[in-house]
Amino acid sequence: MTKQLIMEAAFELFYTRSYTAVGVQEICQKAGVKKGSFYHFFASKQALMIDVLDMSWQRFYEGVIKPTLASHQPPLTCIAQFLSYNHQHQCNIKETEGIIKGCPYGNLASELSTQDDVIRQHVKQLFSRVVTSLDKCLQRAVAEGELDENLNTQQWAKYILAQIEGSILLAKVHNDLQYVENLSTLLLSTLKASRS
Repeated sequence: MTKQLIMEAAFELFYTRSYTAVGVQEICQKAGVKKGSFYHFFASKQALMIDVLDMSWQRFYEGVIKPTLASHQPPLTCIAQFLSYNHQHQCNIKETEGIIKGCPYGNLASELSTQDDVIRQHVKQLFSRVVTSLDKCLQRAVAEGELDENLNTQQWAKYILAQIEGSILLAKVHNDLQYVENLSTLLLSTLKASRS
C-alpha cells in the first residue's frame, strides 16, 4: 500500500512538472509517507522512475492497447480507435487542468535521454512495445486485404508512433489541441492510399 502511494504520487508529480524538478521529499509529502519509507522500497529516485514506468505501461496496455490494437475488430478500426484514444486523452486533460501535459513517455524521453541512459533504455523499450502492437495490427490489416500486401508494416508502425508523439509535443508547446485533431483521419487516409 505504501509503495503504491509513493508510485502514484511520483507519477502525478513527474507528469505535471518533470523528473528533475521533483525531489524525494516532495514525493513523500504528497504520498503522506516518511522519507524512510521511500528508501525501504526504492534504492533511488531512478529506481522509483523505472517502477513508475512499468506501472504506467501496464495500465496503458490494459486500458488502451488491449481494447484497441489487440482487439478482434477490423484492423483499421483498431488503429482508428487507438488514435482516437490518444486525442481524447489530451482533450480530457486540457478540459480538467487547462493545459496539455503531453505524453509521459515522450516528456521523459525529451528530458532525460542525454542524461540518464538507464531511463532512456527503459522508455525506448516501452516505445518499442507500442511499435510492436501497431505492427501486429498492420500485419493483420495486410493479411485481411485492408492494406497493400507490399506495405512495410514495421516502418509504418514507427511512423504512426512518431506522428502521435510529434503532434502531442506540438500541442503541448502551443497548448492547442488543433495539433492532435484529425490525426486519425490523415494517417488512415494515407495508409489506405498505399493500396492504389
